[in-house]
Amino acid sequence: AGSFQGIAPDARLVAIRAFDVEGQGDMLDIVRGIQWVVENREAHDIRVLNLSFAARPRWPYWLDPINQAVMRAWQAGIVVVAAAGNEGPEAMSIGSPGNLPYIITVGAVTDSWTLATRDDDFIPDFSSRGPTPEAHIKPDIVAPGGHITGITRPGSSLLLERPEYQLRSGEFVMTGSSQAAALVSGIAALLLQMEPGLSPDDIKCKLTSSAEPAIKADGLLAYSPFQQGHGYVSATRAVTLGDTGCGNVDMDIEADIRGDKHFQGPATVKENGEVSLPGLDQLLSPVDPAKGMSDTRKWGVKEHLERTRTTEETDPNHPFDWPRMYQEEKARIERLASEPPTTK
Repeated sequence: AGSFQGIAPDARLVAIRAFDVEGQGDMLDIVRGIQWVVENREAHDIRVLNLSFAARPRWPYWLDPINQAVMRAWQAGIVVVAAAGNEGPEAMSIGSPGNLPYIITVGAVTDSWTLATRDDDFIPDFSSRGPTPEAHIKPDIVAPGGHITGITRPGSSLLLERPEYQLRSGEFVMTGSSQAAALVSGIAALLLQMEPGLSPDDIKCKLTSSAEPAIKADGLLAYSPFQQGHGYVSATRAVTLGDTGCGNVDMDIEADIRGDKHFQGPATVKENGEVSLPGLDQLLSPVDPAKGMSDTRKWGVKEHLERTRTTEETDPNHPFDWPRMYQEEKARIERLASEPPTTK
């Protein structure tokens, strides 16, 4: 607590202090901090802004003062990554500024303390769910956010209040969507290091188009898009399979900032009050996913199809054509493998 970070593509961090030692921040201080990032982005080569905090939305996204500042940052060419919040598992619990449709909003996954398998990786109850009040699908992706190790300032309030969270190595362990957002911010910086010409919309497209959804054995989604977004983030897949041109294509941030037009998402509310999406009942498994090891859940098309050995088959009645997606991804990887290496 105490700051948020601007990140340069060469991995330099610029910490902007807007919170007190208890992690509380005044709205105007946060807005001024974001404005400082925008005004000093060229001097410090700031390309990524990590916002690992969330507050309950009090206004429509376009009237929120923090969101207004964040939209200016995105418009200025800064990739903004925000935490979804830790108010799950209820629907419509995404915090601000994560409720802003333009930016990259990140929910949390935990690996159940095992690195060798993803079969026990699941979305914990604390990770906030969508949709937003304006019906947008959030989070955009999920990333590791359980018991993440990192560094903190010696003598900080976190160390004083939670000494049991410090490892013998000196690293500090924390859990939450804030940790997941920080991880994705690092991936965004790596992508910009490789391709400096990418726009914020391009980075969002690369991350979301390459994310791996959780899929049940029957081929249906294990989690709603309001829980997993596009799926589990992958740095390697973002580099090899990530697309461009699919980020925020149906919105106009300049018109939004001017106040000429604002945008509603596709979410709907059923007669029983449950939030949904058109056709979601045919796409989502009716069985709740396990909170831990699962024999039926796999992350990603490759793992799903290779466990069922149906990579060459297509069921015309199934809502997802996973075999076609698998073959397309395989062909792209093979083309990349056959290309000569490039140097910059």
